[in-house]
Amino acid sequence: MAAPKRNARKGGRKSEYNKGEADTYIMLLERGLSHQRARQYLGRADETIKRWAAANTEFAEAIARAEPKREAFHLENIDKAASAGDWRASAWALAVMVPDKYSVKHRVEASGELKVKREIGDMADEELSALIRDLRSDLSSRRKKSK
Repeated sequence: MAAPKRNARKGGRKSEYNKGEADTYIMLLERGLSHQRARQYLGRADETIKRWAAANTEFAEAIARAEPKREAFHLENIDKAASAGDWRASAWALAVMVPDKYSVKHRVEASGELKVKREIGDMADEELSALIRDLRSDLSSRRKKSK
């Protein structure tokens, strides 16, 4: 087995800026993909895209412009669905855009005893004695029920 190189760095070689891939990345963002999914589609690492953006202001600006276009893309789809008679698209859009007014609110009620777990080392002697007494009592009643 060959010995590892002394100055070997993690990952592959640095990729040079590729205009075609950069344009595809922007198009994918505009169409609604997340940054992660667009990178996966291209087979590029996050560091590569960041390096390309740092070295190319036109690419960095295109990324910044793509993000609101991505949002607009989805809103247009919702508008089309709502215009075609699917009221759920509008309901969803309102619930997301104005959640205080239109989102579904779930009310949860609980009753009963709240037990908080604590570390034994944090308990006072009286608390430990009470815990041991309760555990013995519980164990005794379970034994009687099982007979």
